[in-house]
Amino acid sequence: MNRPTVLLVFVIGCLLNLLLGRAAIYAQASGNSQGGYVHVCAGQDGVLRMVALTASCPSGQRSLMMENVTWEFEQNPPIDKNPDGITLDRATLEDINRRLAELEKLGCTAIGKRRVVAPFEVVDRSGKLIFSVSANRVGLFDGGNTPVAAIAAFQEGGIFFAKGGDNIVSFGINAPRLAGLTVSEQGKRRIELGKSLEKGNYRLGFFSSSDQMIAGLGQSPTTLAGIALVSDAQGRRRAVMEVPEDGRGRIGVMSGGDKPIAAISEGEHATGLFYACAAGGNCNPVMVSAGTNDKGVGVVATGPRFFVQGPTGALGSFLVGIN
Repeated sequence: MNRPTVLLVFVIGCLLNLLLGRAAIYAQASGNSQGGYVHVCAGQDGVLRMVALTASCPSGQRSLMMENVTWEFEQNPPIDKNPDGITLDRATLEDINRRLAELEKLGCTAIGKRRVVAPFEVVDRSGKLIFSVSANRVGLFDGGNTPVAAIAAFQEGGIFFAKGGDNIVSFGINAPRLAGLTVSEQGKRRIELGKSLEKGNYRLGFFSSSDQMIAGLGQSPTTLAGIALVSDAQGRRRAVMEVPEDGRGRIGVMSGGDKPIAAISEGEHATGLFYACAAGGNCNPVMVSAGTNDKGVGVVATGPRFFVQGPTGALGSFLVGIN
């Protein structure tokens, strides 16, 4: 075979291979292409493999984008268009309408209705309670039957609860006792901060496990002046810092009652005064008095008869400074 004949056979073979390969691509891509194009990857073996339009070809293969000549003759599936020109699949539209109809039957999403009737509960996918609403209470749960946080409404007001272990914190109107914050431990109140609804004064109180006040700071319910109280573990008053009805500041030490047995106060002449009383807080008369007189001279007197002269005419039991 001469040289021109060999060249002619080679050219005819290439053309046939190209035409047959293109026909095969068109046949495979007619139902799978998107738009009017086909994406193929050309391997080193000369085989073309069709892939998605947005896919990447493997390493060593060339990406080719070819026109699908059969695409323009395909029939498009039936579609529905709303007035705004948004294309909707008929099956999707029917599913949406079905769901809306079911929600309207519940009476909570129909037009003009914005109510959900209590009581109701919300559970997780495993059926555990996580949220509940009753007539006057909302609760949050953490896998148990007791809420870890709750909001309750009463005729006197509302209150918030939070629980952790043996501790409970409440904040709100806890009628008829307190408007404020309460910390409880094992069902016993240990701290109260707010306004006493019984006495009308503002206070911070610390309580023992037997519900006895062991320390308090705030406003006196009688004078409305500042006051600080310290008690022992049994709730017996041991010290007080206050402003009594006479308006003079006082720091008192007590023996377990409401009356001080020793105190530091302001004297009658706006000077310092110390006095000590008999057992039980009996300060009439005072057993020891130390202060200054109207002349500014220091005086220490002991009772009960420190200003009474004895049978010899001598003065009673007291010391007077020299001016």
